[in-house]
Amino acid sequence: MEKLNIKKRVLDLINMMSEDQLKNLLKYLDGQEIERRKHPRKICSLTTDYFVENDSHNGFIKNISATGAFIETRLSLSVGQQISLAFIPDSLAGGLIKISGIIVHSGPRGIGVKFYEEIPDLYTGK
Repeated sequence: MEKLNIKKRVLDLINMMSEDQLKNLLKYLDGQEIERRKHPRKICSLTTDYFVENDSHNGFIKNISATGAFIETRLSLSVGQQISLAFIPDSLAGGLIKISGIIVHSGPRGIGVKFYEEIPDLYTGK
């Protein structure tokens, strides 16, 4: 189905729904995690050495895409800090990857990193 046809069909179905059905749909959709990323994340557990302000640390990349990664850490790092990573993807196809980025999310479970350069998808080669 073409994208516009899908939207039209969904809107037609929504317009035919009762108030109770709309509430149930909204409740369902509110509970869904909608992927907004251009590149899909791959759940993983890759050992990484990373460097923030000349301090060396190690940890685990818990998910990764062509444009970023989530690193599990208990360190208190700040959004906006520069970071460099070194890791070997589990596919081993390209060997050691070294990449730099910026911390865009920091929380109690870890940090979100946006890479400065896009890396090829480690799992599809695209």
